[in-house]
Amino acid sequence: HPTLPLRLACGTAAGIVAQTLTYPLDVVRRRMQVPMMGYPARSKDGASSGAPHRPHPSHVRPHLHYRNTWHAFTAIITHESIPGLFRGLSVNYLKVVPSMAISFTVYDMMRKLLNVDSEAGAVYSG
Repeated sequence: HPTLPLRLACGTAAGIVAQTLTYPLDVVRRRMQVPMMGYPARSKDGASSGAPHRPHPSHVRPHLHYRNTWHAFTAIITHESIPGLFRGLSVNYLKVVPSMAISFTVYDMMRKLLNVDSEAGAVYSG
């Protein structure tokens, strides 16, 4: 039977792998949902909303309007390269990794405590 530190380590590894693989999709979703903070909102034709213009970092394209998920994905890669898809991942690890490690460990311990067979979903008879 796995020890508590081993369970926590497996949960940590699972959290890191899962978060790393799915984070680019989360970045794309957020970019499509949230307008850029501190920059004037622009319509599809490029007209400004009247908010004061602020200079922007070279890696940001405040006038960009994403047509769909694929367009957002390719635009981020084009303007920010691959690291743009992972911007903020290290901070996200601070939240997700401990959560996944604890969740994985508690699930495994409860399964053992309740004597549940994870493959069949049935309670052991003995």
